[in-house]
Amino acid sequence: MRPAPRFADVWKNSADALLELLLQANCRTVRQWALWLLRVHHFGWLARLPVDVLLLMIDHADAEVAAFGFDMLERHMDLATVPVAAWLARLDGDDLDKLQRLSSLLESDSTRPGYRWLTR
Repeated sequence: MRPAPRFADVWKNSADALLELLLQANCRTVRQWALWLLRVHHFGWLARLPVDVLLLMIDHADAEVAAFGFDMLERHMDLATVPVAAWLARLDGDDLDKLQRLSSLLESDSTRPGYRWLTR
């Protein structure tokens, strides 16, 4: 089964509203629905989001939202703009999966061309 919104055309043109639902909805089902619609209809838009928004995703308490944020960050080319302090603040937690993904992300980013941020 897959979600079938009543006003599909409206949601196809409402990426901002879907992102707000994803980040703020208190209902897991609503977040899953918003995530599915974003992936299917707005993936290109998501790829152009600023890093700050993706960081909000990885900080989310819902593991699916956080995992999606990491997936998007792994594809993002502008990680060097994130201050080191912002990365270090995210290392302070007890979610082992998030810590492993963050470590992997930082390690892989260090091999990209233009790598400078960790050596500052």
